This record gives sequence, C-alpha cells and structure tokens, in this order.
Amino acid sequence: MSEPAPKAAMPADLAILQQELVISQSTTSQKCMASGALAALAEKVYESACGADEMECSTEGSVDPATSTAIECRICLQRGQGSQRFGVACANLAAAYASSCFVVMRILEGGQVQAWNDRCHACEEPWRRIHVASAILSVNGICGDIKRMQQELETSTTVNLTFCNPPSVLCLYSVLRAASTGTELPSPHLFWRENAKRLLTEHGMQMQMRARSLQLNVSKAATLSVIVTTSPVPSNPSTEMLDRVLASMQLVPGLGSAPKIIVCDGCKCVPPGYKTNHKAGKVTIEEAQRYHQFIDRLREKSSECSCEDAFFGSQVLSLSDHHGFGFAVKAALDHITADYVLVVQHDQEFIAGFDLQALLETMSLHPGVVKYVGLPSVSTLNYDHAMRSKYGLALHCSSEFGVPLTPLIFFYDKPHVCSTTHYRNTIFGPGSPVQKGDFIEETLGVAEREDILQNGMEAHAKYGTFQLDYRDRSDRQLAVIRHVNGRAFLSPEQRVAKGWTATLRFVV
Repeated sequence: MSEPAPKAAMPADLAILQQELVISQSTTSQKCMASGALAALAEKVYESACGADEMECSTEGSVDPATSTAIECRICLQRGQGSQRFGVACANLAAAYASSCFVVMRILEGGQVQAWNDRCHACEEPWRRIHVASAILSVNGICGDIKRMQQELETSTTVNLTFCNPPSVLCLYSVLRAASTGTELPSPHLFWRENAKRLLTEHGMQMQMRARSLQLNVSKAATLSVIVTTSPVPSNPSTEMLDRVLASMQLVPGLGSAPKIIVCDGCKCVPPGYKTNHKAGKVTIEEAQRYHQFIDRLREKSSECSCEDAFFGSQVLSLSDHHGFGFAVKAALDHITADYVLVVQHDQEFIAGFDLQALLETMSLHPGVVKYVGLPSVSTLNYDHAMRSKYGLALHCSSEFGVPLTPLIFFYDKPHVCSTTHYRNTIFGPGSPVQKGDFIEETLGVAEREDILQNGMEAHAKYGTFQLDYRDRSDRQLAVIRHVNGRAFLSPEQRVAKGWTATLRFVV
C-alpha cells in the first residue's frame, strides 16, 4: 500500500503571516514583526489569495480556527489634540453575529496604532499588537453600542481598547473578505464571538439590581414568550436584519432559549404606477414576491435550526392580510400561554444584556402595578428630565418594586415586556382605541399621555407603564436596544450592487 503524498508546504509569505498570528495568541515574549511590515504582509497575502478553500488547504495543520480561542487584550492609546489620528480604518462587520464590534481593515501610516505596534515589536510583546482583521470589542468600557464606541474613538484623546486578534490566516482572510464583499462569514471564523458575548453579558449584569438583595421569592416562576413582528422591507428576501435581531437576544441571559413567534404581517399589492405605503402594508408586486420569499426562508431557518441557533424555539405565523403592528401582536397572543411577552420589532436589536429574571420577578410580585416595562433606547434616555422640561412632570426612578424603574406616561411600541393579561384585558380589551391597522403607541399611547397630562399621575395606575433604568458603574444611563431602521436597511449584496462597500466604514 502506497504512502499518502505529503502536504504541500505553505507559501513563504503565508507561512510568515501565519506564524505572526500564532505568536500573537500567546503571552510569551518573543521577537515579532514591526507594524508596517506586518500590515503590508497581511495585505499582500489577502490580495494574492485565490480563495478560502485554497487558503484552508495551505494552512491545514497549523491552527484550527474551529477550536482555537482568540485571546483578549486590553491596551490604552493616547493621541494629541487636533488632527492627529489613532490611525485605523474600521468596518462594522460583526453586528450580524451577536457581537457588535469593529474589525480593523487597515492600519494607517503615522498613526498611534502603528506607533503602539512598533513599541510592542521593540519590547517583544506580539500579543499586544493590533492586527489587520482584529476585532475591537470595547472602547472606554463601552461595548455593543457601535455608535457610542465610534464616537469615543473620534472624540477622545485617550482610549482604552479591548480587542482580539485573528488566530489564523484563514480567519484573517475570511473577515476581510466578508467586510469587503458581503460574503457570509463562517461561524468557526468568528474568533471574537465568545469574548464579545461575555463582555456584553457582564456589562449588562453590572446594573444595580436591588432585587437580588431583597431575595425575591415567587411561588411560581414567571414564563415568557417572545413576539417578533415583521413586514415588507427593502432588504427582503434577505433575512440578515432579522438574523441580527434574533442573534442579539443571546446577550440577555435566558432570552435566547425562550419560545418565539415571528409574526409576518400581511400586505396588499398596489397596481403599477400607484403609490406604495409600507406603513399601511401597500407594496408593489415585486416587493410582495420578495417578502414571500423572505417568509419562506424564515420557515426554513425555523425548522432546521439547532439549539445554539438564533432561530431556536421559533415558529413563523404568516398573516393573510394587513393587520398593522397592534393586531399582529394580538394575532400572536392567540398562540401564547406564557405569563409575559417580550415584544420586539424586526429592526430593534439588543446592544446589552440585563437581568431579565429579576424584571420578571418584579412584575410577578406587583402585577397590579407594573404591567409594562419598556427597554431603554437612545431616544428615551434621561426620560425623567425630558418630561420635567416638556410637561412639568416630576418622574422619579425607584427600586421599591425590586428593579430600578421610571414611570412612563406613554406606551412605546419599541421593545417591552408586558403582562399577557394586561394585553388581552386592557390594550385589546373592551373600549380600546387600538383597531386593525393601528400602531399601539399612536392610539393607546397618545390616549394614555393625554389622560395623565389632564388628570395627573393618579391616572397612571390603570396603564402601569414603566421603563427599566439601566446604568453602568459610573451611574450613566445606557441604552439596551437600538433602532436599525428597517426601511433603510440594505443587505451586503444590495450595498455592493449599489457600488457601496459591503459594510459601513470609518477612519479614526
């Protein structure tokens, strides 16, 4: 029997880059390349690569990206005032993978990152260098919120960064290719995912929850189901936007495994030449066709997913005609037996974890008081100050019920946890202003605000609307969710077709 042919040796440049990445995964002092040479080598290898399959064969046996874990590094960078830059070009690639972070596309000449890498070269500390394709997980303690992280990089003269370097050339190649072309990034190549998930979860659990000190006890554990509403958007039939929303739920302990109903609102085709109105469910024939393809893809993902998949525990409910947000939720409630529902729109994603169990315990112990809890977004931060300034109302955050809550005088459609009993008996109960085709906030929400402004906070009790107060260690209010904007969202393929980059980019 003949012996198997030996594997071909890796090309010299690829082998050198592979070695540089390998030594960056160990905190052992050893000689390493300077910044400019390393960045040039990475660019050369990427541009000369024929494809992921060839590169996988070339690097076989060196590092297994499916099992290797990228180490996490933390550094502090400083720059002068004025126009001096940190010197990196970044892409927002990772939001679709439940780990909102930046990836480094290029390291610029003369910037602080290059100077830092050269110091690491001189000190023989390869693991502290920032590589091309590195994933920046947090900036000055902020993680998950891409806009705030970018703002910190653009405005701060000193930044504390947490990042992971790619553990192999194959990972580096896959990240750069995905960011440049919109090609799907294989799950094993998400070398930063576990680190990012841990950071975001820890960040969310830093909230000052008095519920734990109160040792809350509930005779029966509260049950929760998730309702995700969707309707036609320009990115159909791509499921990427909804993929991002469902994947982001993994940041909240216990939420990823909760039962989910994805309710797809119906739509009506308008004749050629007539004006469309997506809010009213009026779309073109082509848009309707792409939407139905999108629904078919959702059904496939829901039926074929594993327990680790973002679609785990989901079922798809497709409505035959246009119901509007309110009645789409009402239709989903007919399939739910849980005590509480978390209602999420298809373009609202989580950027931080929070103590969901403590929130459910609070609502279970005070069902007649806390009926609805909205999750904070950028638009509702410092809500108490806004209401005092606009209406002269004195609203105060309190932890008397367990978790820190601020009264709301408005029912927001954006992500919220609500009692199913309250939904059925009040929001959709007798005399409710919510009709088919309506948004709840535009009907009941407006009615609640007018009632409270006219009759005072005594009228608030019938609505029981609150917002979770979420803060970091320095007592700053933070957002838990962010709006992706479904009507403007484009898949990477659509972005490339328009001649744009597959991912959003910026230089600092």
